[in-house]
Amino acid sequence: MREVLLERLPAPAFADFLVYLMGPYTTFELDYVLAPETESEHLKADLGAFTAADRAFIAELEALCSELRADPGVNAFIATDPAIPLPEDENATADTPTMNAIAQSKAFAEASNAVGFILPIAGVRDGVSAEIGAVLEAMDLENDDPSPPVKDPRRFRIFVETGITSTTIHATEDEYSVPIVEYETKGQLRKELHDFVTDVATLEATGILPSVQDELTRDHV
Repeated sequence: MREVLLERLPAPAFADFLVYLMGPYTTFELDYVLAPETESEHLKADLGAFTAADRAFIAELEALCSELRADPGVNAFIATDPAIPLPEDENATADTPTMNAIAQSKAFAEASNAVGFILPIAGVRDGVSAEIGAVLEAMDLENDDPSPPVKDPRRFRIFVETGITSTTIHATEDEYSVPIVEYETKGQLRKELHDFVTDVATLEATGILPSVQDELTRDHV
């Protein structure tokens, strides 16, 4: 998968440093929870850091990737960027291998140098926490798992917007060896992402973390 990503993604300054960002693609709207007869035109919801967003949340994730590709110049991407078809994709052909969404996330995470999970108040998060759990379990990052992890937990970070009260999301830190970082604004999220990515790059450059290729070779021997 790493070779597929490096081939399909446009190359920034540090093309070999893959950063997989994962989060909800749909922005929350009041119509999702109001009764059909309720008029939502004059109602407003506090959607936190992304209240002013007038686009689907996937566009916010794409913007975060663009910023990371510009500075510090890493190869940031979301799941739709490599254009690997899903089994239900009508455009898939017999000559094009398909992968379901969770299988893609597992493969992208394993192939990447750093993985960030973005959880905003503004996003429709149904199913996202389950997908996070599936990825972390696939990387053998459970706190009570005695076996060595597929990837070092320092390559993963969960970014949760202040105000999210989901017990499932906050229990993730107790179950897995991956820290949760809270943010209140877009600017703070950008800074936390930038710091996370550069920290992982420094750990690799100083030899504290092995290269991803060495991890992949070890895990597939």
